Amino acid sequence: MFSKGELARKLVHIGCGFLALALPRLGWKGGALLALSAFVFNLLVLPRIGGRNLERDADRQRGYSVGILLYPLVVLGLLVFWGPRAPSGLAFAAAGWGILAFGDGFATLAGLSFGGPSLPWNEHKSWAGLLGFCLVGTLGAGFLFLWCLPLGGVRSLGGALGIFAFWLLPVAVAALVESLPSELDDNVLPPFVGVAVAHALGLAFDARLGGFVPSVGWKALAIAAGVNLALAGLGAATQVVRPSGAIAGALLGGVVLACGGWRLYLLLLAFFALGTLATRFRKAQKEAMGRAEAEGGRRGAENVLSKVSV
Repeated sequence: MFSKGELARKLVHIGCGFLALALPRLGWKGGALLALSAFVFNLLVLPRIGGRNLERDADRQRGYSVGILLYPLVVLGLLVFWGPRAPSGLAFAAAGWGILAFGDGFATLAGLSFGGPSLPWNEHKSWAGLLGFCLVGTLGAGFLFLWCLPLGGVRSLGGALGIFAFWLLPVAVAALVESLPSELDDNVLPPFVGVAVAHALGLAFDARLGGFVPSVGWKALAIAAGVNLALAGLGAATQVVRPSGAIAGALLGGVVLACGGWRLYLLLLAFFALGTLATRFRKAQKEAMGRAEAEGGRRGAENVLSKVSV
């Protein structure tokens, strides 16, 4: 279970996501001004009116909370980068806010409430938290995306359900990023990575306001999924990649093959093969020098995300 302070912190974290409902009226500039004002408020005012109760022990020792200060800056970044992109840029930025508020917020609540086995690549995160991020993050991102689309954008229930389905993969990738062991605050990367994946998918899938019609075709998607699942399984079986690397590689490799085609995918495979060979070249000498890759050079999700997401 979690303390009252942690519960209050996460409820505030989640509750701030409902401010995104004002974005259609504020526009991206008004939303950016709101986010900047929230940063100043969190920095100068919140600690003086009870905000210290939301801080963790490490925050009190430091004198400020990194997460509380970064939250509005992440929203600001989403709005400034995607907001001006017509016609649906504001909707993408709002969906990123949804990933941050609801995905990340409920990941912590689910993990601490249900417990359960830890993730193989991060003992401080659980499968319950990862699933909570995916489920609630998809609902939050999909709803805010729909809410901020231009008027008349979605005219049918099928179109709305298609948008929620569309956000499943981007939110899953964001959840994987959030689950990785990293010194970087987990408020920062997941929303940006999730929206970037969604934006790439939107370009490749020729997103229409009435629903999503894959320009690549469902057959191509099935082939991409099959090829990448097979390669991921082979990589895990031969211990070239760790389980987390196999999962992340299957997801992002599928996106590259389905949306980028065979030429781009072959380039990706060549890059992976050369990198693996370079890692294993004179491995014993590198280990003796203390310069060898961790985990015997087996690629994990952090390696996949840092390379393939680009």
